[in-house]
Amino acid sequence: MDMVVKSDDSPSFTVEPSSFLSTEFDRNYTQYFLRKVVPLLSTTKQWNLFWSSIVPQASWHNQSIHHAMVALAATYESSISGINRSNEIIRQSNLAIRAFTDRHVSPDIALIICRLFSSMAQCTGNWETALIHMQSGGKILMEESQISKTNGEIAKLMAPTFLCVTENKIGYLDALERIPWTKRASLSDLETIHSEYGKLLRSLGSQKHWRKIGSSNTSFLLISWSIMTQVVCSMMYPDIVMFTAEDPIVPATQVGIKLLEAGALLSLDELKTTSRQLFDDLRDFFRQCQDGTVFCANHKPRLKRCVENFVVQAAEVEPRMTAGTFWLEEGEEACAIDEYLQHAHPGADVQSRAGGSRCRVSSLSQIERPPIRTEDSSREQREYYLEYVCPYRSGFIPAFTNRT
Repeated sequence: MDMVVKSDDSPSFTVEPSSFLSTEFDRNYTQYFLRKVVPLLSTTKQWNLFWSSIVPQASWHNQSIHHAMVALAATYESSISGINRSNEIIRQSNLAIRAFTDRHVSPDIALIICRLFSSMAQCTGNWETALIHMQSGGKILMEESQISKTNGEIAKLMAPTFLCVTENKIGYLDALERIPWTKRASLSDLETIHSEYGKLLRSLGSQKHWRKIGSSNTSFLLISWSIMTQVVCSMMYPDIVMFTAEDPIVPATQVGIKLLEAGALLSLDELKTTSRQLFDDLRDFFRQCQDGTVFCANHKPRLKRCVENFVVQAAEVEPRMTAGTFWLEEGEEACAIDEYLQHAHPGADVQSRAGGSRCRVSSLSQIERPPIRTEDSSREQREYYLEYVCPYRSGFIPAFTNRT
């Protein structure tokens, strides 16, 4: 007989019986995951399918996924309510790890586990631990790409996020061997530009320093980083990191046409010189800025032109590269720290769990409601931002970690 679970703030729905739901804790937090956590993590259409369907279905057949799912739900609820559930969270996490190690699992199951554990760490603002789990997923993807040229839908869905936080030395060496020797120097130059921009962002250090430059500037910097990172990963893993017409991105061909029409298309040598000077100027700006400082008038246009030319040059090196740009509308505030998700705790100023710095929204757990969905033309761009740029949501860009 099916069991019907009801709640005051959501419609009732039927949950099939399972041996994993033998305790009240399991039942309650399975429901909490479905009602509260799934809407929070469902950004794009693809990720909504993952969180609302793939993970719950997989949890019926795999104990490690079930216990990790329950642990994530309990972690989120505990952070919101302030009730200490650490003992049960640790127990559920250990059960998940034990079930995972007791038997051989498919790469898809391993990827789902990495995602669940990284989301647990994100929930509490533990960015370093989240990064470790994401990198574990990236290693699984890289290993599988060496074994098989075909990858399942779960691998393709997770690849842009996992591989974007993974050190891509293996992918870089593979790409050097794969592409024509005449383009290898260009690949190296693009990787250097990307690396230097990453160092520039990491020089900001803690969230306290990020807050000084303002939410609009933060959004723009992180979108630029995400675009460049996706481009690099798609160059290195064109058969895994793939973007389609369903993604709200402008492909490299269209980007190049617009740059050409505007007289802003750069050669690779010009891009190297331009980016080097821009990064130096931005470094000076970061060093001198005070709270609420805005970019100089030409900083954003210069950075945007560099990023767009980076996309075009990458497509020249690897024609199968499918990443593109996804700038938000001019003037739109999208940074999760100060603007996009401030409806969760309007005006709040809370102590961050990540390093002790203060910011308005410091962890995923402080976002009590999913984003307000509207039907305007920029909805898909905002969803894409939430997934691949905002570190508080489903995706993860390590903007606040000190990677070397």
